[in-house]
Amino acid sequence: MTDRDERDTGGQRFSVLIVGGGVAGLEAAFALRELAGDRVAVTVLSAGEDFVYRPLSVGEPFNRSHAEHYDLAGLVSEAGAELVHGTLTAVDSEARVAHTAEGGELSYDALLVATGARIEPAYEHATSVDDARMDELLHGLVQDIEEGYTHQLAIVVPAPMPWPFPGYELALMASERAYDMQSELAVTLLTPERMAMEVFGDQVSREVAALLAERHIELVTSAYCEILQSQQVVVHPGGRVVHATRVIALPRLLGPALSGLPADGGGFVPVDEYGRVRGVDWVWGAGDATDVLIKQGGVAAQLADVAARSIAERAGAAVQPHPFSPHVEGVLMTGGTPRYLRADPARAVAWKERLDRLTSPTSRRVGIVWAGRPAHNNDRWRSAGLKAFAPLASLPGVTLVSLQKGPAAAQAGQYFGAAPLLNLGAEIVDFDDTMAILETLDFLVTVDTAVGHLAGAMGRPAFILLAHAPDWRWLLHRSDTPWYPSVRLFRQNTSGVWDDVMASVADQAYRFSIASRSAAHASGA
Repeated sequence: MTDRDERDTGGQRFSVLIVGGGVAGLEAAFALRELAGDRVAVTVLSAGEDFVYRPLSVGEPFNRSHAEHYDLAGLVSEAGAELVHGTLTAVDSEARVAHTAEGGELSYDALLVATGARIEPAYEHATSVDDARMDELLHGLVQDIEEGYTHQLAIVVPAPMPWPFPGYELALMASERAYDMQSELAVTLLTPERMAMEVFGDQVSREVAALLAERHIELVTSAYCEILQSQQVVVHPGGRVVHATRVIALPRLLGPALSGLPADGGGFVPVDEYGRVRGVDWVWGAGDATDVLIKQGGVAAQLADVAARSIAERAGAAVQPHPFSPHVEGVLMTGGTPRYLRADPARAVAWKERLDRLTSPTSRRVGIVWAGRPAHNNDRWRSAGLKAFAPLASLPGVTLVSLQKGPAAAQAGQYFGAAPLLNLGAEIVDFDDTMAILETLDFLVTVDTAVGHLAGAMGRPAFILLAHAPDWRWLLHRSDTPWYPSVRLFRQNTSGVWDDVMASVADQAYRFSIASRSAAHASGA
């Protein structure tokens, strides 16, 4: 790439143009604000006026959940950026100018393409899923299930398979609705994956397969489907024919295919491990517009963070770019009672016996985690430090139990709070230990780390502390989360300031402790 010094900016701030107002675009805008500050002037180009959180839209036809809408201008302003409405059509990478469908021209020092993917129906003779119109497309199906008109439902995941989650969720929620209405419904889920939820590995695959079997949903894997006529799916290899009253198919995704930028056969923008678009200078990509195989919000946000760090370094910020190494997380909407993880019984008993010996039988055990993984792009903002937890340490009748791992665990050596602190971090070998300990605690207080997600997935009470610009999955302006009913969120009002957050946490922790004591007394515990 060309060094920035070869481009005369007249002493102005480094200009970054982000195209797209979705998860990847907003994540990059907030990351650039934190990483580069006033070194960069960020503009977000978006055709829409709202940021729509679409993973929840799959529940709309079933009245289970609804896509959240947020004012995009407010979010962009909060990120310290400027919003311009328009649609990108072409890029002149030599002149560093982006052209819009409205006839506008936007110059840039660095361009981040985060437009998302385009969708098109994968099959002519099936109802194609569109997360922007989920209720409109599938409300009739749900009514037919409730009234007993639909008896066979086939849900097809096409190949290539960018993200299969909605197929599983639709199958599970449809079967649950039929069960609730005492209607007969045979559901078949066909996917090119070699096993259920293949991207998550063997253990998750076995659990999801067991859940599907429990709901009497037939799973057909390694299925490459043709739908040549209505109500009939031909499965390859083998040529099996699946007959169904209704056939629902996930859509095929296409890249933006922008003039002036390279694209693969599907129109997706090819990027390297730092999010840089291959073959052109000063252009990066993130999210579903790129050739990254998994099209999912969490992966999009991670690549946006990688690209933002690379751009910030080019703008002169003192940051070190990290290569893209995604991890995949997801919460499956089943339509029924939440299913929670449980600790290994033997480990749970062993840890309970140990904590019973080490803590007073009358004290409330409060787990704490004050710092995340240091390599995380947002760690200096999401990690609070043990000193910030001082209000918790002043509560009467409380024992703090540290589950902190990594370098930050050393802060326990400088703890001088009133409440006893039991430091278990060095003894925790894996998540099985963590789960066993969580089952012995009254509740958990943690910054945004994997431990918080684990507590939520177990249905354990947890208070999660969020930075002013949190991870996209926590949504905005709410103290609860649709993913974890047992979790309460506490948000920073000012970036980097935890005092008011922890004061609120301590107040609610005291109330929770009193309430749990009263419940235990009433039950005779």
